[in-house]
Amino acid sequence: MFLYGSQLTKKLFPEFREPKDTDFVTNNLSEYLMVKPTLPDRTEIHYIPNTPNREMTADELYTLKVSHAIY
Repeated sequence: MFLYGSQLTKKLFPEFREPKDTDFVTNNLSEYLMVKPTLPDRTEIHYIPNTPNREMTADELYTLKVSHAIY
């Protein structure tokens, strides 16, 4: 699983606001199912097939965020 969301944005852009939670992403369904029930408050894991097997770049993170903007 890899850092994702506002924590990753803050890592890539230090001037970004302070994150209120921690998100992780994985493309491994078994990992998702195993880790999800054990996460502490304000920590989430998202299963997104076909995401890279590494932390996303700023461009990849932006593309994913924009693709879900209407939701």
